[in-house]
Amino acid sequence: MTRHGTLSRPVLGKKGKPHQSGHDDWVRAMTITPNGQYLISGSDDKSLGVWNLHNSQPEFLKGHKDLILAVAVTPDGRRVISSDVKGEIRVWDLANAKTIHKLTGHNGMVTALAISRDGRLAFSGSRDRTIKVWDIERGVEVYTISGIAGSIESLVVSPDGESLFSASSNGPIQEWDLTQAFEKQDAKAHSLTVWDVDISADNRIAVSVSADKTVKVWNPQDGSLLSTIQTDHEGSIACVAISEDGQLAATGAGDSLIKIWDLQREKQVGTLRGHDGIIWDLKFVPHRNQIISLLMITRYGFGI
Repeated sequence: MTRHGTLSRPVLGKKGKPHQSGHDDWVRAMTITPNGQYLISGSDDKSLGVWNLHNSQPEFLKGHKDLILAVAVTPDGRRVISSDVKGEIRVWDLANAKTIHKLTGHNGMVTALAISRDGRLAFSGSRDRTIKVWDIERGVEVYTISGIAGSIESLVVSPDGESLFSASSNGPIQEWDLTQAFEKQDAKAHSLTVWDVDISADNRIAVSVSADKTVKVWNPQDGSLLSTIQTDHEGSIACVAISEDGQLAATGAGDSLIKIWDLQREKQVGTLRGHDGIIWDLKFVPHRNQIISLLMITRYGFGI
């Protein structure tokens, strides 16, 4: 069984340049609604783009005063959370395309966002080395996790909703127990900065990537290391995404390549080419055999 990548049409950019019908500047963040219908992008032009993946006709949400670094969407697809370089977080009503809350409190740029499985809480990670917990509907801070070793680079909530995982620049991957007042468990991870972590939909594995160019597979239940994949990426691995069935992981790196990995066999099964710069983010589109990637957002399909 082999997998091959085929480059399809650009969605937001081409050859590293903003598309004429899209954002006016670089796109740094994206997420996809749970139904797989919309892509939400955050850009240096200070706007959010809402893209219908069936026709690519965008709507833009404006209000941020600086570069947007992270975006997340609630499980019901009704609310979008975004953050910027100045540390401001906004809660948007997607149907009305309006800001309903502005959340402030971080003392540095907010680089990572996640949302609880019930859609009630938002989690924000910052260069100020804290994670804040917010009540989405009331628009208020409810808790701050401090004492983290480095700036927060990635946040993800486990599918069972019981744990929050954080990756930071100078520390291990940390699991925060959402049922026990944020008690933590550390997973001794990579030798260099951990840039991203993802968890499979069945909650059986977590995958992390790092500047050390390795892919590590973990048991999210107890934090034990299951395997380490030595990659041939020529640059720091910046992002990772796990397929819906948990069988594949896609990694993006500074070498402009997306690599596809069979997690059970610990083997590379495909390479996708077409970028001119660092791959900042990756997402598998729900219910479809496609991957969407950043810096230049380009849509790939893969076949078996």
